[in-house]
Amino acid sequence: MCEDEFDPETMTAEELSGYNIYNEPVTVKHAELERANDESMFRSICPTCKKGYLMVKRNQKTFKLEADDHCILCGQHFLYADIEELRKKAGES
Repeated sequence: MCEDEFDPETMTAEELSGYNIYNEPVTVKHAELERANDESMFRSICPTCKKGYLMVKRNQKTFKLEADDHCILCGQHFLYADIEELRKKAGES
């Protein structure tokens, strides 16, 4: 499937899986993303494929929220422009 054929509305989850893994990172503001549900302040719907989720990663050693993330379905790489505000919201300094 060519890049100009990317249509997440008609693609199956199998076709979307990893489709955007090699794309350049997209800078977004976490505060402007659509939440996956009302119970999670972090989990958001992927703005690229609209079917996957951004989970907000934590550093494995420090447990601080990280500025980069990936959609767990299409693989699109994202950078959070508002990571400092998100860390404050999570109680991190």
